Amino acid sequence: MRRSPVDKRAARRVRCASLCEHVSERRRPEMSDERAIIGIDIGGTKIATGVVRGTRVLERVLLPTPADRPKEEVLHQVFASVDLVLERTGYHIEEIEGIGVVAPGPLDPRMGTLLYSPNIPALRDIPIARLMRERYGRPVLVENDANAAGLAEALFGAGTGYAHVFYVTVSTGIGTGVILGGKIYGGRTGMAVEAGHVTIDYEGPLCNCGHRGCIEAFASGTAITRRTKEKLRQATTPSHLLDLVAGDLEAITPIVVGEAAR
Repeated sequence: MRRSPVDKRAARRVRCASLCEHVSERRRPEMSDERAIIGIDIGGTKIATGVVRGTRVLERVLLPTPADRPKEEVLHQVFASVDLVLERTGYHIEEIEGIGVVAPGPLDPRMGTLLYSPNIPALRDIPIARLMRERYGRPVLVENDANAAGLAEALFGAGTGYAHVFYVTVSTGIGTGVILGGKIYGGRTGMAVEAGHVTIDYEGPLCNCGHRGCIEAFASGTAITRRTKEKLRQATTPSHLLDLVAGDLEAITPIVVGEAAR
């Protein structure tokens, strides 16, 4: 069955999400029939930006997200990541087919507007597609990060061959993406299925979304790190996890917790 224009755009969006095989080439690669695409993943902890061609990530840069800073600083970091990845690959922006942006939280994919991100408070009502077009002059697609990741998994990963896929991402927050018949099921704001902010304990910890007891407040990378630090402050016996960070509680991250669990 032939893909619709929407499906083709969605596939491009997936490639833009930096979810393909990573092949670092710090020189301009030889030209092929496939034009390059820039993908930007705005996360609560880091901004990952890459140049993708076909199924190859030609270059990727990671910059910290100034999540607690004004929107101007967050946007500056996004633009800086694009400029840096172009510099490293030697591409001119005119040679880029388009730009894909994924971000957490509800958004308007048609207008390309980030409505609100619990873990990046400054990103409220940001017309990111328009801002990117004005700066770089290329077509821009915007999608919820978990939806894009779910579609990538359905098309290229573990979900290949299945009609329907349910995807969960655990990072700074918790996101979910549902793929039905090869298409994103997102609703008007891309949040039709948002398990991370389902309340499981009305007396539970405060979530960044403003409610209490969300799954994200218990099981996200941020929540796991916070609860780990709380337990270690009360600990009276030696801890392998503390050994990994030389006793520095502030050096504990979700990655360190995972290493200790292994």
